[in-house]
Amino acid sequence: MAPQFLAQGDVLAGLGADPAPHPMDVGTYVPSDPGGATDVPGVWVAGNVADVTAGLVQAQAGGATAAAAINADLVNADTDEALARRRAAPREDFSAAIEAQVTEHVLGERRHGLDSLLPGTE
Repeated sequence: MAPQFLAQGDVLAGLGADPAPHPMDVGTYVPSDPGGATDVPGVWVAGNVADVTAGLVQAQAGGATAAAAINADLVNADTDEALARRRAAPREDFSAAIEAQVTEHVLGERRHGLDSLLPGTE
């Protein structure tokens, strides 16, 4: 009988990410997408839990990939929350008059930005 490798994912099982039989019949692992996301929202895996056949370098790469996916998920969540807040309490609508006021406030007489391109207007 070939050796069996078991994902040490007891904590993950408590979260609902249960180990499954490995497709190569070498033990168990916790299934995930290429970024490490499991079927349980907010739960990612990496390393030997995600692939019991992975060596050290592959496990490290899986950790970096999962970290990037987690960061992207957090950025998306922050963006969604900011958009929801903005839509719930809209400020004044955008208009040409408001844009002119902001531009005048920020740039003053330099608002057109062409003066430096025209000879004798510097």
